[in-house]
Amino acid sequence: MKFIYPDNPLIRALTDRPETWEGFYDALITLFGRNFKCVESYYLFFEYIGFTKEKLEIPHLLSQPHFEGVASEKMLEKHLLSINEYIHKKLYSLKGDLHSLIHERMKHTSPFRASQELVHSLFGTIFLLMEKNFEEFITYSTTHLAWDVFCAIHPLRLPLKLIREKQLGLWLNRWEQGTKLPFGKLIDDQSPNYKMDFTSPFKEREDMVDAEMHTYLILGYEIEEQIHSVHCLTYPPQDPHALSKRTELALSTIVHLQNTLGKEIQKISGKIYSLDKKTHTLIETHEPM
Repeated sequence: MKFIYPDNPLIRALTDRPETWEGFYDALITLFGRNFKCVESYYLFFEYIGFTKEKLEIPHLLSQPHFEGVASEKMLEKHLLSINEYIHKKLYSLKGDLHSLIHERMKHTSPFRASQELVHSLFGTIFLLMEKNFEEFITYSTTHLAWDVFCAIHPLRLPLKLIREKQLGLWLNRWEQGTKLPFGKLIDDQSPNYKMDFTSPFKEREDMVDAEMHTYLILGYEIEEQIHSVHCLTYPPQDPHALSKRTELALSTIVHLQNTLGKEIQKISGKIYSLDKKTHTLIETHEPM
């Protein structure tokens, strides 16, 4: 079984414009066969329906906390819990907004069978959870949205580099315990460590899709206690070197964590496939290893 992670602009093209499948279908089947699955992603879901972080109205003290002295992992854990509690409550008040966004998005989705199947493959479980158990949907959503906010915090009067290193340690602990979250914006602030000219940092919550894509690309995707390689599909960025830079930065961060902590982090890497925006044929492939 092969797993794929399509980027959101590609998903919207495939779900909204049936003609997109003409150039894409043959390449998809050639690469992955007919027996493949899409990675379930709450970040892709929120970006797909157009839910932006602004709707959460994050208080200033949660995005720029004040820690006494040097922040410890215990302080960071406590702050992440505060973010979780706030977002959990806030999402309940946004239930109507979420359903409205989904309704509007579905207006643009083609009735073409392949488009409908793609939406179901990517988001069917999430839609069903919203309908049958909204409380559980809120819980999963909170975990992902709170992590996004947490990855971007900048505590007052504390070195950002030190905070990010501690957050990376916290990320790894959670990853090893089974909570699979992307390393997110944390790695961007590590680029000076590797003397990299990296000029396109994550800006908003939507970029957590890119972060998650690269996390799974390098480390793989675990389902039913088995880790699978993930193959990512995306349009090429404006900067022709951006994908390789992002991959290099992510891999360098993982290697740095291994060396610092003296442990081996399991890596089952996949590939990134860049597709032509007009023909949706394969342009090039990026391999992290």
